[in-house]
Amino acid sequence: MRLLITGITGFVGSHLTELALERGADVIGALRWRSKTEHIEPLRERINLVESDLRDLLSVRALLEQARPDCIIHLAAQSFVAASWQTPSETLWTNAICQMNLFEAMRQLGSFARFLVIGSSEEYGLVYPDELPIRETNPLPSWGAQGVAPMSRTCFGMLRSSRRHTRNRAGQSPPRRHSSPTSCRWRSTAALLAETLSLRPAQAV
Repeated sequence: MRLLITGITGFVGSHLTELALERGADVIGALRWRSKTEHIEPLRERINLVESDLRDLLSVRALLEQARPDCIIHLAAQSFVAASWQTPSETLWTNAICQMNLFEAMRQLGSFARFLVIGSSEEYGLVYPDELPIRETNPLPSWGAQGVAPMSRTCFGMLRSSRRHTRNRAGQSPPRRHSSPTSCRWRSTAALLAETLSLRPAQAV
């Protein structure tokens, strides 16, 4: 399976890359020109990194033409709440429009790759103890770009019948050196990712 990972240089992206390589996937990572790569340096010789600007549709289309993915896992996002209040338009652009560019490039190229959308618990705003665990039926009373942008990602994801969606509590992941794929927080996400990796490429209908 050819797997394209956006946001591959982040905390989750580096662990996902390890998992995918263990399962025999060919991993292609979308890389911003200014991204720090220390998390994936030990894996660099085993993956293919493609420089791309997800905000530019032509760049995204070139990325998909080169990657020819069977599955796309979209991790790239602006995930810091404080930054979302300081730069709301940039947050919406990064977290919503970049995903739409991926979908549009797929449409133009006739790609039927499976697409895993990574959202955020910020979609649900303030959650009270009696509302836990969060379910997809919870109301969405979000405010601010950090809430609206993940909601947009989810809504865009619903446009695809092969949708898979998971959430991560932004800002709570420890540094990579203090965690591993066997940690409690990672284990539930890894299970869903493993399921996605085990699926056959979607077929045209």
